[in-house]
Amino acid sequence: MLQSFMDSRYKDGRQTTESEVTGLLIAALFAGQNTSSITAAWTGAYLLSNKKYLASVLDEQQRNLVKKHGSSIYRDILSEMEALYRCVKEALRLHPPLIMLLRTSHSDFTVKTREGKEYDIPKGHIVATSPAFTNRLPHVYKDPDTFDPDRFAPGREEDKVAGAISYISFGGGRHGCLGEPFAYLQIKAIWSHLLRNFELELVSPFPEIDWDAMVVGVKGKVMVRPRKISNLDLKLTGLVSIICNVGSLAHLDLEYPPSNFHKKMEFNDKLLNVGLVILATLAVAKLISAFLNPKRTRLPPVIASWPVLGGLARFLKGPVQMLREEYPKLGSVFTLSLLNKKITFFIGPDVSTHFFKASESDLSQQEMYQFNVPTFGPGVVFDVDYSVRQEQFRFFTESLRVNKLKGYVDQMVMEAQEYFSKWGDSGEVDLKYELEHLIILTASRCLLGEEVRNKLFEDVSALFHDLDSGMLPISVIFPYLPIPAHRRRDQARQKLADIFAKIIAQRKRTGKSENDMLQSFMDSKYKDGRQTTESEVTGLLIAALFAGQHTSSITSTWTGAYLLSNKKYMSSVLDEQKNLMKKHGNNVDHDILSEMDVLYRCIKEALRLHPPLILLLRTSHSDFSVKTREGKEYDIPKGHIVATSPAFANRLPHIYKDPDMFDPDRFAPGREEDKVAGAFSYIAFGGGRHGCLGEPFAYLQIKAIWSHLLRNFELELVSPFPEIDWNAMVVGVKGKVMVRYKRRELPIN
Repeated sequence: MLQSFMDSRYKDGRQTTESEVTGLLIAALFAGQNTSSITAAWTGAYLLSNKKYLASVLDEQQRNLVKKHGSSIYRDILSEMEALYRCVKEALRLHPPLIMLLRTSHSDFTVKTREGKEYDIPKGHIVATSPAFTNRLPHVYKDPDTFDPDRFAPGREEDKVAGAISYISFGGGRHGCLGEPFAYLQIKAIWSHLLRNFELELVSPFPEIDWDAMVVGVKGKVMVRPRKISNLDLKLTGLVSIICNVGSLAHLDLEYPPSNFHKKMEFNDKLLNVGLVILATLAVAKLISAFLNPKRTRLPPVIASWPVLGGLARFLKGPVQMLREEYPKLGSVFTLSLLNKKITFFIGPDVSTHFFKASESDLSQQEMYQFNVPTFGPGVVFDVDYSVRQEQFRFFTESLRVNKLKGYVDQMVMEAQEYFSKWGDSGEVDLKYELEHLIILTASRCLLGEEVRNKLFEDVSALFHDLDSGMLPISVIFPYLPIPAHRRRDQARQKLADIFAKIIAQRKRTGKSENDMLQSFMDSKYKDGRQTTESEVTGLLIAALFAGQHTSSITSTWTGAYLLSNKKYMSSVLDEQKNLMKKHGNNVDHDILSEMDVLYRCIKEALRLHPPLILLLRTSHSDFSVKTREGKEYDIPKGHIVATSPAFANRLPHIYKDPDMFDPDRFAPGREEDKVAGAFSYIAFGGGRHGCLGEPFAYLQIKAIWSHLLRNFELELVSPFPEIDWNAMVVGVKGKVMVRYKRRELPIN
């Protein structure tokens, strides 16, 4: 098999790599070793407990095959062993080592029972079947708990009478076990030798099932007494694979003739058996790797941690803190072992180019962000292939063109004026709460439409809250876990779909058209001319709101906290507003907001210091190399999770002077620290192929709010400067940000 894998080629002509050959061999060994040894043990236990079938297989061996072929055993002779084949098959029916087969449903489908009932299975469900239970169904198999190999004999063939997939010990269909012929030949080879050379007696009780094992097998020992030999443990754990699988690979000198088989073989200790199998597997993998891969790969350094769970503990303690500790020691490229995954971090623009510029086929977002699918819904963003996703991103781009943004700004300004008109002449407020509420109001008008903002805001806001609350850390790993938060999330998603379906139908019926993202998505068409569906429109709107709402509210809060703690820059933004008021009066529109360069730099600096998304992740689908600014080169293997951290990279001291200081002038003409160090030095909005499409919208939204506040209120921060809430899914401001306000008009002279 080693040579076969070495000689294999893909359809495009590419040769298998050394790493792929090693992985395929290990997979083959793991797939077959336990199944074969367990089934061989059960076959023996049943034969030695059943005189009728033992007589049948002995008769097949001694009278038919030995008379016909002599003592020879080879493939064609093994294929003639029908009685033994049926015994092995029946043992495997009663005791399939894999008791559950699992799939993930990527689409809705319907099943019909034999009683005629129909059930709809939703997309996202884990779908399971159980060979251990299915293989004993009484309407398929007569006396299903009885060892009766003749049920597979010509004339009965109970597994075929009931239809396809009645016998599923080896799975079936598209994913049937490829090693089935190998397994039968392997077990028949062993038992034909035993039957021809030994009289065997089972001296221990009939074995029980070991339900505690990962691969369900035989519990305890299966003690057998061969003729004239002391007790022999014939539970073949490890023996089958070492003789037939490992022997040829590791060049083990194992003899298997009858004359030497009389030695006492004590595989009595279950722990020893498992340990031998693991050691043999690791040894084979090491030997193969050394044989195939004499060159040493230039892998990145690995963060030191305790085996298995150590990396997880470091990561959960805080990824940014971990980066702060490891970057000075390991440099700009290093790997964290996280359970069975490898996460390789790229820190700094010199090593991040491939991260941001690589094609989706090389570095993919989709696998990393699948947890968003239940929230966004089916058929959008991370639930579709890359070509469809690109078209949907085009819909976002079209909805955020300048002519659209100009209309959105008018709505933003109106929302800000209306919201702050409800404040009194003076008072104290939680700035974080106020800005969060205003952002959702603004987003409702610009994105979701007038119908939602004016008539359904409270309902829709509550539903979005349930959606948001359903995005928990556990959701990243188990997005469909049946917990209350997920059930509320799913119910809210369905209710939102119903609301938007009615709004869309009403607009289509009346011919009404609005300047909002909802209308833009309704009017969007794919390249093949297909119109977006109601479900897609709903999903895209939810994605847009989730992408922007937290980022905008968090960044607007940090901007305010820094301005109210820094007289120099507060004075600068006030002067800028006074100059614009001299020039344009009290008007605020898209073009005037675009002139607010000082306020823009303050927002950008707040976002540099506090990007809401602290990690950006991709899955590597191909091997690639990176080179650090010190000249070191590292090879990143296919299959690694690749990560970069805006929260850490945006504070690198070789890019930003005094990186922990709030200094908006670092982006001013003449300094522009983010550009001096090269592309991808500032990644608060990501960059490259997957840069944030909503960046212009976010800046306009925050500038519209703060230009109104600066022109109409004197503000004072009365609570301590806020801390970072590292525990949130989107990292924001911890606790309240209390501000004392006093209404006034900004004097322009």
